[in-house]
Amino acid sequence: MKMYRDLAGKCAAYDERIHVRQWKTVYVSDFSIDKPATWRLIEPAGQEEKHLKREKDGDKHVLIVDMTGASGALLALGPEISGDFAIELQAKQVGGRVCDLSILTNGIGRGPGFQLGGQDNTQTILWNYVDAATGAQDGTTTANSVGGAVRIVPQKWHRVQLGVVRGQMQARVDGQTIRTMACGPARDPRASLQPIFYTFGSKVAIASVKVSVEEVVRADVDADKIWREIFVDQTREAASTQLAELTQLLGDATPATRRLASELLARAGRLAIPALEGSMENGVPEEQARARRILEGLDVKDLKGKMKDMSVTED
Repeated sequence: MKMYRDLAGKCAAYDERIHVRQWKTVYVSDFSIDKPATWRLIEPAGQEEKHLKREKDGDKHVLIVDMTGASGALLALGPEISGDFAIELQAKQVGGRVCDLSILTNGIGRGPGFQLGGQDNTQTILWNYVDAATGAQDGTTTANSVGGAVRIVPQKWHRVQLGVVRGQMQARVDGQTIRTMACGPARDPRASLQPIFYTFGSKVAIASVKVSVEEVVRADVDADKIWREIFVDQTREAASTQLAELTQLLGDATPATRRLASELLARAGRLAIPALEGSMENGVPEEQARARRILEGLDVKDLKGKMKDMSVTED
């Protein structure tokens, strides 16, 4: 397997040099009165006129979310996102219950999410994907209480932030990191997430919202020159052939070989995508399932084939 180890290392080095990560703002709103609404109530659905209004607060344009005497509001903000992201909002509690200035994705109790001032300002909670050690199925979440470490101060503007970067989730309030923790293995970076503001029985003013995602883009470099520096005399065609050979080992009868092939292909990264997609099309079931798992880890958004029910043999 030495040849494949060397190949995976070269592929990883090449990929790192020809790509860069950069942040892109996909949604921003200062709630100016003269701009069209780019938000909507998920709950209570269709009651924007009753619970939402724009007004001025000093020099700020704000969106008032008034749930006084009612229950919770789930306010969708901007488009759905996926992958690594950062959500930031500036808001304050101005009336009603002091309960929740929270950032959620897809809904209450579904990670990742940051519940600030929950349970009438007694709990601060990170909603994260469940640890595989619990045996729970993918898609479930778990609440991680950080107690009363930080609370809502009525009439004070708070800057609330939630981000997921490189598999780590971080929550911040007013520039202070509240907690950083690893996302559970159930997290699928390809899954669509709807940024949501949540409050309960409260009257809140929101002054601004910003949603950003991290993208991997091609760097402005001489890719052919970098290839020659790393691969020397090996052609792209020869490397592609070896990667295709390595994908066939995903279906090997030996567990250790299957496991090592998976690790090497994951390390090879984007250069392995065509070979992995070929395995999904033409490989044996075990090879197809493992190829899909690796592609999911590489954040390939449009997987070929429909194999959601396939499972990987435990090694």
